[in-house]
Amino acid sequence: MDSTFQNFYNSRTRIYWHILFWLFFLLYQTIILGSNEGKSYLTEFQWAALDLPIQILTTYFTIYVLIPAFFLKKQFIKFIIFFVVTLVFAAFLNRTLYLGIYQEIFYFYSSTEPFFHLPRTLKMIFSLYPVVVLGAFIKIGRIWFEHEKYVKQLKNDQLESEIKYLRAQVHPHFLFNTLNNLYALTLKNSKKAGEVVLKLSEMLDYFLYEGNQWKVSLEKELELLGNYISLEKIRYGDRLEVTFQTEGTIEGQNIPPLLLLPFVENSFKHGASQLQSFVWIKIRTKVENNVLHFHVSNKRKKINKMENKKKGLGLNNVEKRLDLLYKGHYSLKINDQEDFFQIDLVVALNQVKIIDI
Repeated sequence: MDSTFQNFYNSRTRIYWHILFWLFFLLYQTIILGSNEGKSYLTEFQWAALDLPIQILTTYFTIYVLIPAFFLKKQFIKFIIFFVVTLVFAAFLNRTLYLGIYQEIFYFYSSTEPFFHLPRTLKMIFSLYPVVVLGAFIKIGRIWFEHEKYVKQLKNDQLESEIKYLRAQVHPHFLFNTLNNLYALTLKNSKKAGEVVLKLSEMLDYFLYEGNQWKVSLEKELELLGNYISLEKIRYGDRLEVTFQTEGTIEGQNIPPLLLLPFVENSFKHGASQLQSFVWIKIRTKVENNVLHFHVSNKRKKINKMENKKKGLGLNNVEKRLDLLYKGHYSLKINDQEDFFQIDLVVALNQVKIIDI
């Protein structure tokens, strides 16, 4: 109800501004033309008022038809051609009204002046030109202002979302478990200890530095997933089987950082960490024609439907981020069963709404 009222209020406010604009323009025309020597303010107001309907129609046709159809689509030549045609048509229409109606009503005679009178037609065109151009500039300026406002809001929302995700990625339990594993390996003088340190170092470096960028290479994002999987495999040992496949043209592709990790984390959190028996996780990445296909599936402990629903809420933030970055250019399918979980994400990588700064 509040939204409906707000829309109604905004519509009424816009109408008032439009009315005020045309009243101001009418007054301006009257004062400028009526101030000339030998001119009457009343007469100039009369003719300015008679010109006003054609000026209004021409202006609104330009800003609501020509600008959206051509100018905003960067078809500038077509826009100029149709704009000129519109001015000429409006001028001839106005001249028709002058010769056929206005002179008979106000001067009680029919004009003998030829219809196709080039100087008078050009005069009418140039009398239309200023207000139509002014209206077009106001419309384009308003569109630009709204776009800049949207871009600024997008930056703020995206930045806030990125920061929240960066904080959310370094889960305390993951770091705690990794450090515990590292401690155990060092006690055993295992050669794997150095590998753990290296991979953990690379992950932290990615979180702190790469994660602050608007976009990173898909190769680095997948390398992060590989490091994460390697550390978790050390933790779970032989009872965990992970399939991590990559297909297609990965090189040269970019992606917002830490976009894929939550899905992989989720597969370990609700899969391997809750099962003492053998567990499997399958991760497959494929890029084809700038479209990313990302699949994650995992075995998990059997749960009832209520628990199933509750745990599914953990991916809501991921969907929100996807909607922010790829609205209308992604699909996320979740197959949430009692004993396994699967996601299939499809993203048009070149359609990301990211502003480079």
